[in-house]
Amino acid sequence: MVDNYISPNFTWEKLENPSFDDLLDVFEDRVRNWLLEPAKSLLKLPHGSVPTISLLFTYFEPIQIYLSGQDSKGASARFFIDGFLTVFGSPGIDKSQLVDMAKTIYTEGRCGFFHNGLSGGKIQYSKNGNKALIISYPKVNNKIDINGKVWSIVINADRFHWCVKKHFDKYISDLRNTENRTLRENFKKAVDLKWELEGEKPIIGMTEEEFQK
Repeated sequence: MVDNYISPNFTWEKLENPSFDDLLDVFEDRVRNWLLEPAKSLLKLPHGSVPTISLLFTYFEPIQIYLSGQDSKGASARFFIDGFLTVFGSPGIDKSQLVDMAKTIYTEGRCGFFHNGLSGGKIQYSKNGNKALIISYPKVNNKIDINGKVWSIVINADRFHWCVKKHFDKYISDLRNTENRTLRENFKKAVDLKWELEGEKPIIGMTEEEFQK
């Protein structure tokens, strides 16, 4: 029989009449072992920073779907930006600056990779420094204009990965806490929207013999 894995460590049987913990186990297994761990492995390659970031850009829109319990259809940019700010928002930075940064990441980064195969010119990469993101602004009369549009964003892929993983670890921990009712309810709403658990389980559409050829 063809194994029908729905995550690295679970087959479809895990989702037959699943408990909340079953759903959470599958979700964690998917994100941790299909996204975060492969991204970490890419960091070990000589030129792994760029593919690491390309992979991690898939985290922000989906995580906002689970956090909100809503579908992002027709609102990908907003969901990506909100998800990005959930991970990288800072109380010490003006909200409008953060939003402008997130919009730049979306257009130059996420859309650059997914539509053009490479991030735009405002996105640069460096292993130096201890910050995940360094933002620069244009100068006016030799003074930095922090009210202007983002000039460039330098990404440290190692720190970027660390921040995303830290956010995910906390989110999973919070979801396993039964006192976080709204968070858990929104997660379940997202599962109902996206996982298509009702009805028959997916089939490969061929016999075992055909599959093995």
